[in-house]
Amino acid sequence: VADVPALGEVCPEQRLHDVVAEAGLDRGKAEGVLESGGGQEAIREADELARRVRVEGVPFFVLNGKITLSGAQPPEAFVEAFGRAVPV
Repeated sequence: VADVPALGEVCPEQRLHDVVAEAGLDRGKAEGVLESGGGQEAIREADELARRVRVEGVPFFVLNGKITLSGAQPPEAFVEAFGRAVPV
């Protein structure tokens, strides 16, 4: 693990800021978030949810916090899952 390069060595911050701007996002706002560490709590929460519902692939859908669909699914699978998530 000691040989793992720092983020700045893998993707210099300036390049990350350039990518943000190229994507049409607000460069100044992104710089502020990156410098402040903003969003870290949201990332931790998303990671915890992914572990709790056992995300094992993409795409992955969570309906009503309890019904999950993993991977590409036919429309019928979504109809059935929506029916279980929101009983009529």
